[in-house]
Amino acid sequence: MPPWMRIAALVLLCALPAYAGEVEAIEAKLQSGDLPGALSAVTKALAAHPADIELHELRIDIFSMAGQIDLVSQVYRDRAQSGDLDALYLSGRAARTAADSLGAYERVLSANPRHARAWMGKGAVKRAQGASSSAAECYQQALTLDPSLGEAWAGLYLTQLQLDDPQGALATARQAILAAPQEPTGWLGVAALAPKEAVATLDKAARALPTDAKISSARARAHFEAQSWASARSAYVVALSHTPLDRELRVEAALVDEVTAGLLKGDGALRLLAVRSLVPKRNAEAITLLDGVVAANPRSGWARLVRGNLRSSMSQYTEAERDLTVALQLMPQSADIAGAWGLFLLGRHRAAEALPQLERAATATPWDPSLNVAYGMAALEAGKPDEAKAILRATAAAFPTSATAALALSRVLSGTGDVDGAIAALITTMRANPDPTLAAALGSIAISGGRVEQAAAELDKLGASTGDARYGRAAQVLRNVWNTKKSSTGSTPTKP
Repeated sequence: MPPWMRIAALVLLCALPAYAGEVEAIEAKLQSGDLPGALSAVTKALAAHPADIELHELRIDIFSMAGQIDLVSQVYRDRAQSGDLDALYLSGRAARTAADSLGAYERVLSANPRHARAWMGKGAVKRAQGASSSAAECYQQALTLDPSLGEAWAGLYLTQLQLDDPQGALATARQAILAAPQEPTGWLGVAALAPKEAVATLDKAARALPTDAKISSARARAHFEAQSWASARSAYVVALSHTPLDRELRVEAALVDEVTAGLLKGDGALRLLAVRSLVPKRNAEAITLLDGVVAANPRSGWARLVRGNLRSSMSQYTEAERDLTVALQLMPQSADIAGAWGLFLLGRHRAAEALPQLERAATATPWDPSLNVAYGMAALEAGKPDEAKAILRATAAAFPTSATAALALSRVLSGTGDVDGAIAALITTMRANPDPTLAAALGSIAISGGRVEQAAAELDKLGASTGDARYGRAAQVLRNVWNTKKSSTGSTPTKP
């Protein structure tokens, strides 16, 4: 599959609707893999626009993608009790089983046969069940009632592909552009289904939807695949302005820069991207491919960097260090190599050497929480706990939904005796990001630090304020574990 088509395929499979303004920023977070950030943003948007059904759909889809659909399914079931058909439709979208979803959609349609979204939801269930003909009919009915539904257009042409009708799917995607030009669905569909038209289609799409992250990413990748390097370079600048955390985009943009600078041949850039399809199941084959790219492109720092990172993941540390050292020599000003080299050194327990490299990388990419966390942990392991605290406090404040930042900060704080601070850091993040790993870490710190009742009380409050029953259960588990521990040891908890 060509590189640009991966994003198009992802969009088609997720079939998330695209909206104007602030929701485009939410979708950009999703595209970068920032589910907690997307959840926090959609929660704020819903507070301002509580009746926006598209925002509710997006919220449900985010929880579903995070594997936490139970957190919202009951909310919409309760709302549906009032007889609100939109709420009943949303309860179907949030249902755990196909039967429950289908039942909700059928009840909506029984009350209002012109509810376009219920037809769309029914089509999605039928398509997932393999009832393609029935799915197509449902999608067509939805689009007859509301031709602006980008998700329904995507569902229809995906269903036509299931029916082995690629020409019909392409015709549907073209029709989607005409009917809903402000939705990315049709543009992405035509680009994916008619690869020879991808560049022209996505260039037009970018003019129609200049702030859409999916369109800008797909456009950049289309130019990459076509090896129109000058256009690709400017396209990646635009794409990264929308999704700066998209690591794959950043790598592709760097390869384009090397090509335009004469350091990497175009076919070498394409082969470097091909490595993604081989890792991790075919690492040996990937190394062989990279050996050829390195030999043919001796001035490419990225060829060395990619091979070095892969070798490190394969525990070939001597060879990885050699590659990364050469990459550092070839790209002395690159924050990417500084970050990769710093992470390698940190993993090899050479924190003092890693610290300046990670500081440089984190400073150059302040939007990357993982590098900032690594920077903080390098400071800790280099024997600078106060510096580590400052770095990780700043990172947790900048990324309030980052479980990684909260876990790292709580580890440093509890390790230096500030158990209350560690608990507070985890609770603060859990308000924005319902991540069970944070509750588990909280329990561990509370037990070791003698703050069980304090932590359990905070979990109870969090459960009451968020409506997330898991927090109450976590509090009870924590109390039970502590009571068992007291019974077996005769100890009592330290009072806060």
